[in-house]
Amino acid sequence: TQARLGSGIPVRCAPTDLQGVVQQVLDQTQAAYPQRMIVLQVAADTRGEWDGDRVGQALMNLVSNALKYGDASGSVTVRILGAAEGLKIEVHNSGTPIAPQLLPVLFEPMRRGSVPVSDVGRSVGLGLYIVKQIVEAHSGAVTVQSSVSEGTTFAMFLPRQAEPLSSQRNR
Repeated sequence: TQARLGSGIPVRCAPTDLQGVVQQVLDQTQAAYPQRMIVLQVAADTRGEWDGDRVGQALMNLVSNALKYGDASGSVTVRILGAAEGLKIEVHNSGTPIAPQLLPVLFEPMRRGSVPVSDVGRSVGLGLYIVKQIVEAHSGAVTVQSSVSEGTTFAMFLPRQAEPLSSQRNR
């Protein structure tokens, strides 16, 4: 509701090591899906200034979606890649790709993929919209690529010292 009314999702950035945030999310998700393999690959300095709780919320959504919608016998891989200006967190799964016509609207509210609700549980289509709002509140960007040959990868780019949009609006 806050995002739709224009005030955005509030973030409180502080020095954070995202590897710890990511590991906590993966531990929680693994407990909910003990039969699935979740792999973490880290190739970056994971320190910066973010709202760890909000980034964790966004990542939890992406990993949960990868487990729900991906190949039930496949693994989910989370990669943390980085450079001086920021980090990229990728969530990858194999399985049926997202229909190309859905890719441009996937982050809009009330949108869902083509998997029947009965196959994955109840969903109102707000999860990816919230992910986008959290990432944009950190002055970042979220993308998705999906194909039969490459699988599906959601990527969040987060600047290391983003000025939260909620602060920018108060100027």
